[in-house]
Formats: sequence, C-alpha cells, structure tokens
Amino acid sequence: GVLYAWGLNSAGQLGNLSTTAVSSPVLVSGPTGVSWSNIAAGYSHSLAITTLGKLYSWGQNAISQLGNLSATNVSSPVAVASTSSWIAISAGVNHSLGITSTGTLYGWGWGAWGVLGINSITTQNYSSPVLVSGPTGTSWSILPSIKSNSAAITTTGQLYAWGDNSANQVAFSQSISSPVQIGTSSWNFIATGATHVLAINTLGVLYAWGFNQYGALGNLTSGNLNYFISSPVLVSGPAGTSWSMVSAGSSHSLGLTTTGALYAWGLNSSGQLGINSQTTVSSPVLVSAPAGTSWTMIASGAGGIFSVGLTTTNVLYAWGGNTAAQLGNLSLVGVSSPVLVSAPAGVTWTFIFSGQSHTLALTNLDR
Repeated sequence: GVLYAWGLNSAGQLGNLSTTAVSSPVLVSGPTGVSWSNIAAGYSHSLAITTLGKLYSWGQNAISQLGNLSATNVSSPVAVASTSSWIAISAGVNHSLGITSTGTLYGWGWGAWGVLGINSITTQNYSSPVLVSGPTGTSWSILPSIKSNSAAITTTGQLYAWGDNSANQVAFSQSISSPVQIGTSSWNFIATGATHVLAINTLGVLYAWGFNQYGALGNLTSGNLNYFISSPVLVSGPAGTSWSMVSAGSSHSLGLTTTGALYAWGLNSSGQLGINSQTTVSSPVLVSAPAGTSWTMIASGAGGIFSVGLTTTNVLYAWGGNTAAQLGNLSLVGVSSPVLVSAPAGVTWTFIFSGQSHTLALTNLDR
C-alpha cells in the first residue's frame, strides 16, 4: 500500500512536498504509517483512499476540487472534509467524485456543465462533498476516470452519465446536470475520455460513443462525417474478443482483453498507442510489447499524449509523449512503444492511475 508518483508537478499533484517535475517514481508524502488502497489522478490533482477508508487529496485546488473546505493548492495529502468511509474515487478536470461504503455517490469542485450531478449547472465551487442527485434508492459501485463529464455504474449494473455533452459523450442532445441512464445493457466497466466514452457490458462486449474525429471509438470510422456518435456502437476488435478493462485518453483508447492482450486505437501523434509508429488508427491494434507480455492494468494520460500499462508480472511500462517526464523513465524523450518505468529497487507494482501529465502507482497491496 505504498504510493509513488511521477511526472508534471506544477500544482503539487505528486504529493511529495514539492512543485518540481520528476522523471522517476518518488514517494507520496502521506500521513505516517498510512497504507493506501485506491487512487485517482485528475488533470492536476490527485486522490487516494487509505485501507481504513479515509479519503485524502492534493494538488491543484483553485476550484475546490480537493474537497478540503479550501481553494488553496497543497503539495502533500490533506483529508477531504467528510467523516464517511470511502470505497471508490474519480478525479476530473476540475471536479472529483467518490462513493462511500454505503453506496452513496458524492461530488465536489466546480459545478460547470452539471458535472457534479446535483441537478444544477452552475459555476459555483463546492469545497466539500455534495450528494449526487441520482434515482431514488440507487446504490453505486463503480466509477470511471472522468474528465468534463461524469459517469457511474450502480450495484445492479446500470450505467448513468451526466455533465458536458459537447461531443455527445452523455449520449443526449445537451449537457445534463443529473444522472441519466445509458443503454439497457448490464455494465461492469467504464472509462470516460475528454470527449468519448468506453464501456464493457457483463458479456465482455465493448461499446463506445462520443467524439470520433481520430477514431477513438474504434469502430473503423473517423473524420468529418463521423465526428459525433450519440449512442453506443460496437468497438471493432478481433472476432470473439472478450474485454476486461478499458482506458480513455483525450483522443485515444486502450483496451485489455480477458486473455491479457493489450490493444490501442485513435490519435497517435505522440506515439501514445504504443504500436511503434505515430500512425493514427480507427480500430484496435496490438500494443508493441516485449514478446510474451501479458497485461493486467492500463491507464491513458488525461492529457492525451501518453499511456501506462502494468503486466501480470507486476512490471510497469509507459509510452507516448514525455515532455513533462510522465513516462517515469529518467528521460524527457517520447517513445512510440513501451519502455520500463524506472522503479525503485525491490518495488512490486499493483495499481496505476494517470492524470493529465502525471501518474500514481501503488505497491505491494493484495487487491
């Protein structure tokens, strides 16, 4: 449950009592003796839950996205203003979401576009958690990474979305300030990018919707005639593929199959697809990993130019743009295929989450 971070640190989002970028993992300066169990990285802020269910935040806080009754940046973890016990978290551009141990969903930060789901589109900042206005009696269980829109899955597998809909990513015609149901499938995984959404149903089938100029939906289409898709369409993966996890960047996507194969598609101008080229593609292609690599977790940078992947042997790789040291490989040079993150000696990675230009990673925790 030890937490590390690396990359851009202009707002203190690495949590190491500094605002200097670092090019390899450094320890997050948490409370003494804390063991962490869950993490989330927003554009320039970070969240983490301890094994005791307490929620902390750090980094950019100009719009109160840290939820600590303040609007001041902090460079090490501070407690979110709540007595609840937390089980899931998500960090967006300027807001955060969290689910408590009772299945209750809260939001805090900036209320623009209706991203807090409180039945109001407002520029007001909320500096402590406020209740999301979901259907009566709803119990929530799963949160995706979030950007300027929000989404969550209930304990019964229903998928809801709300917030910014400028690219049809909420699958409706306007921004929505409280949760609305998407589709009739039963869902078990979701990821939201800057302008598109990926979701896996309980049968392992992968769907996407939203902005598709660069092929981020993976349905073999892109360009002017296919900019906006307002309802779920099938991702065009290899025949018979069963998906287990997805991650959505600004304009690219990653997908992990139940057999541990890693695919990528969409914009590739910085090599963020990891296919040993900078060619943009509109359907899934295998990431160019070392022979025999099997993957267990993926994260695409919210800023859209890099990706991170964790193997089944707990080895951590990164690829794509590296202007802010976000690849963690002691360099500022971008790469178009996976390179090893420069891990401290003896570290075994178990969980990763990437923000705009920084990454958080947990070690040695049996999840």
